Amino acid sequence: MTLRSLPLPPNASLGIIYPSSPATEERVQSGIALLTKWGYRPKLFRPAGEAEDFLAAADEHRAAAVQRAFDDDTFPLVWAARGGYGVVRLLAMLDFASPTHPPLLLGFSDLSLLLANAAQRFGWPAVHGPNVTTLTTLDEGSRRALRHFLSTGSFLPLEGLTCLSPGRVTGPLLPMNLTLLLSAVGTPFEVDLTGAILLLEEVGEAPYRLDRMFQQLSMLRGASDLAGLVIGDLAGNEDNATVQATVERMASRLRIPCSSGAPVGHGSTNWPIPAGTRATLDTAAGRLTPEPFWGSISRSSKTLDTHGGHL
Repeated sequence: MTLRSLPLPPNASLGIIYPSSPATEERVQSGIALLTKWGYRPKLFRPAGEAEDFLAAADEHRAAAVQRAFDDDTFPLVWAARGGYGVVRLLAMLDFASPTHPPLLLGFSDLSLLLANAAQRFGWPAVHGPNVTTLTTLDEGSRRALRHFLSTGSFLPLEGLTCLSPGRVTGPLLPMNLTLLLSAVGTPFEVDLTGAILLLEEVGEAPYRLDRMFQQLSMLRGASDLAGLVIGDLAGNEDNATVQATVERMASRLRIPCSSGAPVGHGSTNWPIPAGTRATLDTAAGRLTPEPFWGSISRSSKTLDTHGGHL
């Protein structure tokens, strides 16, 4: 297996996948138009069949289309059209050992579990960043950060963070949607928190549900192995006093460097950040600095077979 080099070449081909919920065609085409304007050549890997309830298509059709994108060497980057729900149903169906040159994966929300699995267990390059359907709603800072990554292969530092617990730490960066992180606990696809700087975002959750999830996170066995914690967008709950108290209580309980206010989430602000590469969190300086991919990806000690199950 040979990893791709970054940055993307001019006029690079991009594979667009539908691993989760159905995407509105108008929003997909708006995102594709923007990528084309930037000089890239997007191609849709549509799954066969029709949308089913909350899924873009039946599991076997979505998995087959995603695998075709993975295995096609002409696509150095495979990008999610939309998140929503459905990735967890595909993880055991995908063959991560099949591609000779694994593509870089890009997406967020439901895709965070796919990114973590590919990066931690198979050493794939993966970036937590906007889906194709959210490209045209990004603010200028997020769009600038995304274009910087695509054109240079490096990441702009996240600055202006609020210190919740002081300290400076370096470790593998792990961006995750909070619900997806917890949904995999106790499964073969549980995310490894060992030594990680965990960056969390969430959307559409009431304060009491956020409190419950943060309480669960702080009580996980793996939480004691975290190196640092960064809180991103909680979809408007950052100014909620109850949520703020919950986050501060968790930071105190974990006793690790912790910051909030990262420009990552479901809103118009969503900067690209790598999954699995080393990063440095300096809470006093209010800065999270990711390293470039190459020579930095950290694979988990937990190994899976090529179809996602335990060896």
